[in-house]
Amino acid sequence: GPQRYFVTSDVGDGRIQWYAFFALEPGTKRAPSGWGGTEREGQANPEENLVEYIKSLHEGWSEEVMTVLDSTPPDSVEQRDLYDRAPELLRSWADGNVVLCGDAVHPMMPNLGQGGCQAIEDAYVLTEILANTKSTDKIEGNLQSFYRK
Repeated sequence: GPQRYFVTSDVGDGRIQWYAFFALEPGTKRAPSGWGGTEREGQANPEENLVEYIKSLHEGWSEEVMTVLDSTPPDSVEQRDLYDRAPELLRSWADGNVVLCGDAVHPMMPNLGQGGCQAIEDAYVLTEILANTKSTDKIEGNLQSFYRK
């Protein structure tokens, strides 16, 4: 839907993992992050039923979405903040003999499923660059060409 995504994945043994993507104002805290044991006290309303809140954002969506949400314990909902940025096209991804690849240089929203693909493509291009590097003193210079490929 506009400004929203709902994704489910079968993770085996009859279990479903789901993600709901929707825009909130930066800094909005609706659920614990799940990272580092954050607690619900930091939320705007720690007593809020997060499943009901997410259901309200997806009113009119398929019954399957509501079934998945109804099967979710509200205390299991976690929040991961995602931030988009413009691509880095004009700046080198290498510094000396170190080069960034994959999500580190072209991050994408997880619902696109491209993070691993980008890393594989980058590894292929880096392999080509390094295979054509005939001397170790040329590595640093050749890595500078990586972002232009």
